[in-house]
Amino acid sequence: MHTDIVQQELDIAYLMYQRKRDDEWTRQFALAEKNIHNVEILLEDLQKRLQDQEEEYMKTEVGDTENSVRKIQRWLKPAEFSRDFHRAQRRRERDTGAWLFSEPSFKKWKDAPSLPYGNISNVLVIKGQ
Repeated sequence: MHTDIVQQELDIAYLMYQRKRDDEWTRQFALAEKNIHNVEILLEDLQKRLQDQEEEYMKTEVGDTENSVRKIQRWLKPAEFSRDFHRAQRRRERDTGAWLFSEPSFKKWKDAPSLPYGNISNVLVIKGQ
């Protein structure tokens, strides 16, 4: 009988030890799950930030490229002489450039025969100041 009581106490002690050990394992497991969850959240956040930065970089690169293309297209676009001519005409003062018609170099240019290339006439280049 005494040995039965001792055996029961040993069984109870062992069960209590196992329960305590199981509780510790449960606590450690819950802590590990929480840490894994936190790491997953951090990883998702880092992936999102990386994706955002990549998209921003691509927008910048693409934006710079598109902007450069537009600048080149504007630069290569033919001048709108008609618009510029009409604007200059509206801003012109009376008798502006009248002196030119009395210049010998202008008269020589004006009286020169046309070039033999069809309807193409001579070109007079005047550098303004």
